[in-house]
Amino acid sequence: MLNKHCFEALDRSLNDIIKTQSTHGYDIPFGGKVVVLGGDFRQILPVISKGSRSEIVGSAIISSYLWKHCKVMKLTVNMILQNATSTSSPAEIKEFADWLLQVGDGTVKTIDEEETLIEIPPNLLIEQCKEPLLELVNFAYRNLRIICKKIHSFKKERFLHQHLKV
Repeated sequence: MLNKHCFEALDRSLNDIIKTQSTHGYDIPFGGKVVVLGGDFRQILPVISKGSRSEIVGSAIISSYLWKHCKVMKLTVNMILQNATSTSSPAEIKEFADWLLQVGDGTVKTIDEEETLIEIPPNLLIEQCKEPLLELVNFAYRNLRIICKKIHSFKKERFLHQHLKV
């Protein structure tokens, strides 16, 4: 979601620091260093305050001179959905995953063409509950409490080791 100018500034800075040029006299992207960018173009574009659609898309990395040097690799397994709660059947998880892909591809039916509003199917909504945010976190990160306990335990042991010379 960073503006392409951030990447271009990093590119120029690394080239200035490393002072590398190809045999043709052109700067090598990022000074010849491997730079790994991570993200999902289906999620968040750069933010341009009061910008038009073309300004926003034009500020993305794909509109940069650096894009032609990028190798795009795609992840194919949705780890969150793979670890969904046991209350969800494999069919329900697949249905949700397929719907997410349709939203990302822009092929899901929209309510309003101009605003690109989409309707979430009722079976994909979190039912009325006292703490919907907690329900969402529990669905997406089923093992979060266990992981947090392990991290807390690790930090506690590390603290004891450092301060008590165990």
